[in-house]
Amino acid sequence: MPARTLWRMSIVAALALGCALPCAAAPALNPGEWQITAKTEMTGLPMQMPPQSVTFTNCVTADQPVPTQPQKQEQCKIFDVKTEGQAVSWSVECNADEGKMKGSGTIVYDGDTMTGEQKMNVSAEGMNLTVVMHMSGKRLGPCKEKK
Repeated sequence: MPARTLWRMSIVAALALGCALPCAAAPALNPGEWQITAKTEMTGLPMQMPPQSVTFTNCVTADQPVPTQPQKQEQCKIFDVKTEGQAVSWSVECNADEGKMKGSGTIVYDGDTMTGEQKMNVSAEGMNLTVVMHMSGKRLGPCKEKK
């Protein structure tokens, strides 16, 4: 499987996170502009790929408890979304051109910081891979006004 295809699959897994979390009831968090870093690792490959990292910012509110990146056209279904205290958990299934993905994740808020993880099992081109995204974030301040 080409490295570009694998990288696209890890991006799809990351985007699945973005569509999962807005569906959740709002946990205890400090609303504002948040910076999230997601480090993605893949296992089950014939060769080791270095971890990939992406950082983005977004305004987080009680209605949208986790920053999201712009969505692509991949088809993801989010279910079993639960909020318990400061934690949000979910399950996700995606059907993309590269293959099928199934997984779950959890994110936990602690004042002005957050941590989380999402695991996706990927079946594509006769291979079974695991994509793990480790997330961390911090509140930067009030949300910026949209122009």
